[in-house]
Amino acid sequence: MIAREEIRRRVHVPADMAGANGQPVITGRVNHAIELGRNRIIIVAGLFLLIFGAIAGRIVDLSLPGEVEFARDGGMHRALGTIPRAEITDRNGQVIATNLIVAALELDKREVPDVAAALDRIVNALPGFDRHRAERVINHSGRYAVIADRLSPWQQQQINELGIPGLRFHRQLERVYPSKELFSHVVGYTGDNYRGLSGVEKSYDDLLAAGEGPLRLSLDLRVQHALHDELRNSMAYFSAVAASGVVLDVRNGEV
Repeated sequence: MIAREEIRRRVHVPADMAGANGQPVITGRVNHAIELGRNRIIIVAGLFLLIFGAIAGRIVDLSLPGEVEFARDGGMHRALGTIPRAEITDRNGQVIATNLIVAALELDKREVPDVAAALDRIVNALPGFDRHRAERVINHSGRYAVIADRLSPWQQQQINELGIPGLRFHRQLERVYPSKELFSHVVGYTGDNYRGLSGVEKSYDDLLAAGEGPLRLSLDLRVQHALHDELRNSMAYFSAVAASGVVLDVRNGEV
């Protein structure tokens, strides 16, 4: 305490530089330099915050399969934003054709440092990944190429853990037929552009594409299953190459 009092006595502040509390007041060039340095520090700190915020946001965006833009691979897949086609059902409301949201993996050629090395790592992470198909798609597409589709959540997680830049997930609509080939000769199928190419899918394409409620057919899923089983057994018994059948309602003759 004695030493501090001695120092205070030795320091002399001129009257014109002393503030209200007796402390020195910095003015002139020195004050300007201090203010300039303080402003520069604030600006640099703000820039660092913006940069790190952008990096953190990008990391979160790449780590989560979010809503996606249109798949840019020549119409191979449909974007989630597309209006879902209306379902097709049998006379009892059993679904014959519907839509599922599936995940596809898109590769950006400009952002992937080494495409061949990236494919090697994907092959090791995803059993059953078709590398040759992926290479064909990449070679015949522009900047973007969808190299895998119908990915499960586990497969998406495996891709995320690779940490390869330039890979994105797209959640897209796909037309599916739960009964597979049971009604294929009547219902038909859709093409890569999500439009009907044959059967009911083509005949009622505009109606189905509008997505306004299910299209109910006169078919009966249960009867069709029974007829299919009988024809398959008959073909096996008689060693037939093909078989066909028609079911009638004995009460009114309805087909």
